[in-house]
Amino acid sequence: MWHSISLYADQIRYETDRALLIQLATDEQFWHPKKCIRHVAYGGSARDLITVSIADTMTIKTHRPAPAPNSNSIIKKDEAEWTAAEFIERYADTCVAVNPAKVTEPVKVGNLSELVALLFAATEHLKYPKLRVSTEAGDVVVSRAGDRSKNAGWLYVKSTGGFDEATYFGKVNPDTGVFLPSRDATPDVTAALKRFADDPAKVASEYGKLTGNCCFCSRPLSDERSTEVGYGATCAKHYALPWGA
Repeated sequence: MWHSISLYADQIRYETDRALLIQLATDEQFWHPKKCIRHVAYGGSARDLITVSIADTMTIKTHRPAPAPNSNSIIKKDEAEWTAAEFIERYADTCVAVNPAKVTEPVKVGNLSELVALLFAATEHLKYPKLRVSTEAGDVVVSRAGDRSKNAGWLYVKSTGGFDEATYFGKVNPDTGVFLPSRDATPDVTAALKRFADDPAKVASEYGKLTGNCCFCSRPLSDERSTEVGYGATCAKHYALPWGA
C-alpha cells in the first residue's frame, strides 16, 4: 500500500536528476525518488506543497547534516533507517498532512480498437506516436507501448512532461478495454479515455478546436483548414484520418 505525506516545497534542499533531498522540521534530512514526489498548490498560500508518496516496502534513511572539518563538504551524522510505517509514525507531527493513498480499481472504459488503430497506423511514420485529450486537470497523453515492451500494444496514459516529469496515470488493455489506474489517476482521466473509446477522431478534432494546437504533435494550428478540422494535414496522413475537402 502507498501513503503520502505533505511537506512545504521550500523544504527541498538539493536536487539531482533522480532524487530530492528534503529537510524535515526536526532538522533531519532524507533523500527520496523524484518520481514519487509531486508539486501541488496550497490554496492561496505563497508556500506550495510537495506530496511525497511512500510505499510500505520502502526503507527511508534520515540523517543530520554537519560541516566536515577543514573542508567545504558536508558529512552525515545521526544516520538512521526506517520502514515506511516507522518513518510516518515518527515524523507525522512534523508534516502538513499524512494520508493513505487512494486505492484504485480497474475500470472498463470501452472499445478502444479505433484508438489503437490510429496509433498503430502512425508507427509507419513515427517512432513514438501519441495523442492528447484535454481535461479540467490538464492534458492527458495516450501512447502505445512498443513491440519490445513487456506490455506490447497496451496504451500508456500519462500527464504531459518529460520522461522524469510526467505523472503515470495507468495503462489500458486494448483487448478488453480495461483501464488499470495508478494511485495518481483521477476521474477526469477515466472520463477522457471513455470519450476516446466512443469516437477518437472526434475527440482529436475537438482538442484542436479547443486549444488551437494539434492533439498529435502539439504544434499550433496556423492553416485555416487545419483549424477547421482540428489537426494538421501531416498528422492526418500519419494517423490515417480525413483532412480537408
